[in-house]
Amino acid sequence: GLSVQHTQGDQEDMIRFERSGVNGALRVSGSVLEVDIQLGLMMKPLKPMIEAEVQKGLARAIEKAAGQA
Repeated sequence: GLSVQHTQGDQEDMIRFERSGVNGALRVSGSVLEVDIQLGLMMKPLKPMIEAEVQKGLARAIEKAAGQA
């Protein structure tokens, strides 16, 4: 299954996630959003599809947040 850990800090918030074949982190500080994902050997062929889905998901989340501002 998926393991997720959230750490809230004074300067940045971080979400770390891990599951079989994938681990990474999402860092948010001020107006900066950084996503770092490491793919295991079996997941590497799916990299283009995973990147596209992450970009779409982030774009939707940003649009939604902008509409609430």
